Amino acid sequence: MTNAPPREGSEGPDNGFHPKESVKFCRLGNDCLVFDEAAQAVYRLDPLSGALWEALSAGRARREIVKDLAEAVGQNVGEAEGFIAACLAEWKARGLLNGGEGEWADAPAHPVGSMTPRQKVSAGAVYEVGGMRFAVDFPDDETFSAWEALAGHMRSGASSKGDVALSVLPEGAGYRVDRPGDTQTGLEDASAVAVHLKEQVLRIILAGTPGVFALHAAALDHRGAAVLIAGGSGRGKTTLAACLHAGGLPVIADDVALIDPSQPSVSGLAFSFAVKAGAVGVLGPAYGELPAEPGYLRPDGKMVKYLRPRNWSAGAAGIGAVVFPRFTLGRACTIEPCTRADALTALLSEAVNTDQRLSKAGFAALCDLLKDADCLTAEYGDAGEASSRLLNRLDNGAE
Repeated sequence: MTNAPPREGSEGPDNGFHPKESVKFCRLGNDCLVFDEAAQAVYRLDPLSGALWEALSAGRARREIVKDLAEAVGQNVGEAEGFIAACLAEWKARGLLNGGEGEWADAPAHPVGSMTPRQKVSAGAVYEVGGMRFAVDFPDDETFSAWEALAGHMRSGASSKGDVALSVLPEGAGYRVDRPGDTQTGLEDASAVAVHLKEQVLRIILAGTPGVFALHAAALDHRGAAVLIAGGSGRGKTTLAACLHAGGLPVIADDVALIDPSQPSVSGLAFSFAVKAGAVGVLGPAYGELPAEPGYLRPDGKMVKYLRPRNWSAGAAGIGAVVFPRFTLGRACTIEPCTRADALTALLSEAVNTDQRLSKAGFAALCDLLKDADCLTAEYGDAGEASSRLLNRLDNGAE
């Protein structure tokens, strides 16, 4: 079918197509995706259904679409009409069209934080993170040192003033963290304080920048485009990102990348890499200082050393590549492409913002950022070899 450029929510006089205001259609290569902001769900349409959505959205009369569809796929008019009716019925049942019950909607309900007015302060060491300045008071060397290991490279000059004040205070055998309107108690030791401060900084940044959402991914800058290393804990994300950084890519984010739909653009929180015990030997040759760094036992029970980035970037206007690593000891390195739609759904599976709801603008922005990205899976047993091959691919194109 030949379609005019789609107009979201438009309709012809007799095509019966009434998508809800919360619904956004996007193409990523050959994949057609529909995002329902109200249900917080992404649906993938097959090519024929996607072409039908575009034709209906463009306002074409249903009888014209039936005729074109029948000719394109060798069906009779009745079969084509039945296909269109079935698509409309399913889309309505899923709550994508006005009049649908939306019985399959399943919106998550785990808020990250709430909007908090910024406070102007001047006390404490000041750290510039994610475009905001945080002034932090510490009661002792232990908590200060643990936070410095994570964020010391982002500490600004003594004359700087903070946007937000955070105070670490002794409480019993442990600590608490105060900020205007909120107190976190029960932090057992300095390592727990540092981890909590990192989480708190993310919440404050998201609350202070409506529309921005976070992806669980390391991000590096390759010639002005972001390279995302994404995936859950234990897949080798941090080790691979640190190897790519050793290869010359500035750090945008250690494990939290930020997407701003208003640009759209990629930025992040460039904290130190949290290197687990098993990766210290792997990264030691590239980072001679790492073995001598102190270890910190995090609240999740993992012992880590913090590896400060050598240089970092404020962000990028696009995404050049997305890599989903999987480390398996002794495995030969294989790098394979995956679809941009698969990459998008995987990234969104661990995305967060202040109210845990992705907007249509956010969905469209991520689609736009991914439209030219090289999306890959990388399985390997040697992070050095994997990073070398990835750098070669980034510099010279597909292997």
